[in-house]
Amino acid sequence: HVQEMVDSYRARRNFIVSGFNRIGLQCHLPHGAFYVFPDIRKTGLSSDAFCELLLKEEKVACVPGTAFGEAGEGFIRVSYAYSIDHIREALARIEHFLKKFNLARRMPPGRSDPPRFFCAKKELKESSALSSVLMVHAVISAIAF
Repeated sequence: HVQEMVDSYRARRNFIVSGFNRIGLQCHLPHGAFYVFPDIRKTGLSSDAFCELLLKEEKVACVPGTAFGEAGEGFIRVSYAYSIDHIREALARIEHFLKKFNLARRMPPGRSDPPRFFCAKKELKESSALSSVLMVHAVISAIAF
């Protein structure tokens, strides 16, 4: 049974990493955790604003990288301890979110610092209650409407 679990987590890890890369958020393959840290810097939103707006607009929860220190700014933490179907739905909603707010921009080749883009909505203020929820639930989940 242990090998089945290892194989299942490996499949989900590979699926979510390739999914984030496909939708334009660079994501590296982790080697020993069931979390990934997609790079959201090119969206122009802070990690807190990205997570709050994603939750509000698409009902997908993730954790701002800043919850793990200053170096986490520009990243989000996402768990793949869910079924492939839940991960697929969450990735579809995140892709919709990126397109809806025109956030899925790619940096020009050779550019090291991501340009700042602005969407129709201003960055949302950090809500301590929401931050607590995100910290406790440190996961990605497609929440039913």
